[in-house]
Amino acid sequence: MRPTDTEVPELGTETSPTRLARALRDRPGLVVLVGDWCDGGAVIAFDPLTTLEPGADPFTTLTTDPLASSDPHPDRSPARPATDSPVELPAGSPPEPATDSQTVLPAGPQAELPADPRAEPAERTTTSPVLGGGWIGYLGYQLGSAVETLPAPPPRPAPLPDAHLGFYDCVLRRDASGRWLLEHLPGADPHRVENARAAVRHAAGTLADAAPPRGRPRADMSAAPENGRAQPYRVGPVTSDASGAEHAATVARAQAHIAAGDVYQVNVCRRLSADFSGDPLDLFCAGVETLRPRFGAFLRLPDGAVASLSPELFLRRTGRAVLTSPIKGTAALDADPAALSASGKDRAENVMIVDLMRNDLGRVAVPGTVSVDALARVQEHTGVRHLVSDVRATLRAGTDDGDLLRATFPPGSCTGAPKVRAMEIVNTLERSAREVYTGAVGYASPQGLVLNVAIRTFEFAAGRVWLGAGGGVVAESDPDDEAHETLVKALPLLAAVGARLDDALTAEWAGHLARRSERARRRPDLAAGTRPVAGSHPAGTSPLAGTDPAGTSPPAGPDLAADISPPVDTDPAGTSPPAGTDRSSTDPAGTDRSSTDPADMDSTVGVDPAAGVFTTMRVDDGVPVDLPAHLGRLSRSAEVLYRRPLPEDVVDRVRTAAAELGSHRLRVDAAPAGDDLRIDLSWAPLPAGPPAPWRLTPVVLPGGMGAHKWADRSRLDLPSPDGAPWTASHEPLLVDVDGSVLETGRANIYLVDADGTVRTPALDGRLLPGVTRARALAVLAEADVPVVEGRLSLPDLAGAREVFVTNAVIGALPVVAVGGIGAWPPGPVAKLLAEHLRSSATAHT
Repeated sequence: MRPTDTEVPELGTETSPTRLARALRDRPGLVVLVGDWCDGGAVIAFDPLTTLEPGADPFTTLTTDPLASSDPHPDRSPARPATDSPVELPAGSPPEPATDSQTVLPAGPQAELPADPRAEPAERTTTSPVLGGGWIGYLGYQLGSAVETLPAPPPRPAPLPDAHLGFYDCVLRRDASGRWLLEHLPGADPHRVENARAAVRHAAGTLADAAPPRGRPRADMSAAPENGRAQPYRVGPVTSDASGAEHAATVARAQAHIAAGDVYQVNVCRRLSADFSGDPLDLFCAGVETLRPRFGAFLRLPDGAVASLSPELFLRRTGRAVLTSPIKGTAALDADPAALSASGKDRAENVMIVDLMRNDLGRVAVPGTVSVDALARVQEHTGVRHLVSDVRATLRAGTDDGDLLRATFPPGSCTGAPKVRAMEIVNTLERSAREVYTGAVGYASPQGLVLNVAIRTFEFAAGRVWLGAGGGVVAESDPDDEAHETLVKALPLLAAVGARLDDALTAEWAGHLARRSERARRRPDLAAGTRPVAGSHPAGTSPLAGTDPAGTSPPAGPDLAADISPPVDTDPAGTSPPAGTDRSSTDPAGTDRSSTDPADMDSTVGVDPAAGVFTTMRVDDGVPVDLPAHLGRLSRSAEVLYRRPLPEDVVDRVRTAAAELGSHRLRVDAAPAGDDLRIDLSWAPLPAGPPAPWRLTPVVLPGGMGAHKWADRSRLDLPSPDGAPWTASHEPLLVDVDGSVLETGRANIYLVDADGTVRTPALDGRLLPGVTRARALAVLAEADVPVVEGRLSLPDLAGAREVFVTNAVIGALPVVAVGGIGAWPPGPVAKLLAEHLRSSATAHT
């Protein structure tokens, strides 16, 4: 029979996974998966049928089916899940249970399904992959000792179980279109299914109660635990089990093993930890809403919790096909991706682990089927760039998930090579034993196995929270840089969840910057009177400490921008299709865009993703400036949001159109159209004469516009607080609810502080990674001008001696006033930067 569903009212698709998870926070055994797990949607489950027995082998457990012995429908294979009617979230009075909507899928999620002759006209069929249920949980790093003989681990300050697995016979899944589906496995107890449906309906009702009529604010809802709103939590000052100097010494000891021929690479880590109070779910939701991790997972444990914000795929098995995508090699998000790709040290790390994973998969694969589909490609993840590879194989007949895991666990990207010797060295070098960190989190279901690598993962127990941070050490590694890299990786996560470094770690960060400053040269003509260069901070890596020795400001209090109104953007400079456009786009009728509550936002930050994404570039004398960078960013957005590549002819189309235009601004739109992307080009003349300096007015936009350049700009469509219209030289300055200055409606923003350091907001997922921003930072770095990427606040602007903006059309332009904050004359840094950007434009075409 073909699975059936009932159309969900439009409000249902707007319920984000984080809001729904918060509304279900009190359900036992709550698990949440967001990102690239199942059809690119989300999975929420609770009340497991059973959990891993103490002392049981978790690898074997993953292959078992607790429903098999008690299935009241023996003709239904336990490998064939059923799907119920989509749950209305929220939609007024829920419908009566659809008692005959349980269906059976043929084997394989993509099989052609026969029509159900009983389907009512109001129902429609779906071919979306159905999860149904299965084992969901984690496999901790210490399970490696069940596979290999290893020395005793270092001390375990707050031990968690080596593995935690729950079997869920009913799950709530959000498909790629945004519909929520309640699914269950055949053989599931009908009473359990109905109880799950009732719990979801109750959550839907609380969400509906929390949503006021359009145009009216919420009132007295912040304390309700089930209304989908965030609850307060507290993270104390973050400490480390090893200082930077101590970690550098550990790296040096690992290099001694490499020099002795013991190993080629060792992954060494340190533990960052803090006191914690509140619900770990709220920390997880804050991280998801800011960072949009590829493999986010939350697990409620009997005596703790796990909040994984991982970017890395460990294993994805579908049928007998298996994929692993190891990550090795890291650089700041605004660094030149070509430099990362060409880095001998980073590529060496990646290639070694690719060889290790090939060897691991080869133990259970059909001979000749292990292949490297992609080697050391550059990808963006959580405030940094990584080198990522893809290794595929076909499993031998009869190989189950337990066999696969015994051959590959723990993930090789977090051990070193050769794996066993590297794991032995890890146990002798690290100060605290790893728990979930560098193990795996995910699910094993009738539809397959998907596990992340448990990096970027917060763990909770006994009133504490901790986060592992480390990296691969090779012969070419610099010990001090490796110690610093642990903070580079950790700080975007700590910033996303509101955590702060303690004084010792803050001093460590500042000391690293000071050491870099000692090696830098000055450039008086570009930044007279500046201090020695500190170098660019990697994306999202402000010191995050109240003492602020590195020059970034502590977060502002919640009332900093309380009187600032949300913005409007009448798009005077081309963010909507300009003159000469060959496309039209209107918002879907009935779409409600009135909410700016961060709890309402998912990865699309409250916009309509179906409208697509775009990029606007300058065309000088028929040549598009920075074309590869513009199309590279557009391509990454299309792949992340729509899982579709840009058409191969887009470069030729842009160059042909540009050649006919002379000097113009050219816009390229990419929007989903069935299984393809629709590419539209539009253009308009450049403004006559030099642009006037800008004046900005602060406006609050919770969460910002995000890291994608959305075609839907409706979140910016509100009046200016001072009543003055938005014009080509009067822009909204976007400020988050925590007081963080993000960007303007059309540009990245910078200030020059009292000692000549250029400061700009970090790329933490709340603002666009501007193409011209990257060029501007490169120009400043070449000129040895100190640059700090971190948090900016309105008081920081008030103390600046110069403020300016950059975008692809205007280049660099001074800001002469920010309403209610300050005024400045055009400054020398903006002037000279504008000249450098113009003179270097021909090198970026």
